[in-house]
Amino acid sequence: MLCLALESASGLIAEKGYRFPVFYDTQMEASNLYGITSLPTTFFIDADGNVARWGAGMLTAENLQYGLNQIYKKQG
Repeated sequence: MLCLALESASGLIAEKGYRFPVFYDTQMEASNLYGITSLPTTFFIDADGNVARWGAGMLTAENLQYGLNQIYKKQG
């Protein structure tokens, strides 16, 4: 089942032409480290590797933009 999910996700990413890094937490290491209890969960990580913002559940376009702005503020 996991293999099928990875293939499906990888296929969608390729089909959409996304070029950002995608990581699969198949061993639940990141989930445990960050205390993720629901999916989707989004983390905005700055250039120094720090979590600038995060959100549980589906993000609105406004929330997504806000999180991205927080990262860019720290870099600029």
